[in-house]
Amino acid sequence: MRKIHIGTLALVALALPILAACSAGSTGGAPGPTPFPMTRLYVANDGGSGVVQIFAPPFSASSVPAVAFKDGTSTDVDDVAFDRKGRLYVGNFGQDMVDVFTPPFTNASTSTFSITTGSGPEGIDLDILGNLYVANRNAGNVTVYNAPLSGTSTAAFTIATGLSQPIGLKIHGGSLYVADQTHGYVAVYNAPFSSSSAPAVTIPVAGAWGIGFDGAGNLWVCNVSTSNVQEFTPPFTNTSTPAITISGTLSNPEYPALDATGNLYVSDITDVQVFLAPLSSSSTSAFDIPTIAANGIRFGP
Repeated sequence: MRKIHIGTLALVALALPILAACSAGSTGGAPGPTPFPMTRLYVANDGGSGVVQIFAPPFSASSVPAVAFKDGTSTDVDDVAFDRKGRLYVGNFGQDMVDVFTPPFTNASTSTFSITTGSGPEGIDLDILGNLYVANRNAGNVTVYNAPLSGTSTAAFTIATGLSQPIGLKIHGGSLYVADQTHGYVAVYNAPFSSSSAPAVTIPVAGAWGIGFDGAGNLWVCNVSTSNVQEFTPPFTNTSTPAITISGTLSNPEYPALDATGNLYVSDITDVQVFLAPLSSSSTSAFDIPTIAANGIRFGP
């Protein structure tokens, strides 16, 4: 069922950095190039659907999915991510797992395998070595799974300090960024990561939900408390304030994604709103891409 946000509560329910990992934790490095073009827009839909939609460019208000498939029996899928083989990872919130799909993707795609996670997997991401990071919203932690991944993978370690309701999650520039709605911040964890990791910085965002990065390393955060998307520029601190706040016609923004030219895409209930670069606080959506119940979005192959 669609999760509706009220204040800081949720009722009812693009960069890949180089990281080296060991069984106890991970160490960070600089971002590396992706091995495939990230041009298609992938949209995970909840709202009782559990459908993943893939839109091919050029995008417009009349765009329809080139591919659409249901994630098994799930009715609530959240974030999506890719490894360097182009495999698609889908956060299956309703069934406490991450489902993995192997390309080519078709309307009949089924998962190759599934990884059991903590309760309520929301945000997900992978580092360049293929290690998987999962924000478990209901469990209040982040679980980390070391590569190679399979249906028998179990968490190598769990990060819980500084977290209560982790939602959006990204690996960027050798650090782990986690949006926590209850605390009202984006927690930044520096490598090496381990079960004893604690936030080095907490960036204040009252209704922090989905997060993303643009090519310049700026952090974009969907704020469900104020129905907008906020941009934060590095260096990030405990007192960082938004450089840009975009509201437009957003009513329930959940996840942001930015393309190679700096255009901003925001999932917002039944559509993805598109804001064209250059972005500013006065930006309004150029057009909306119709979806089922857009949640996690990301560009992929």
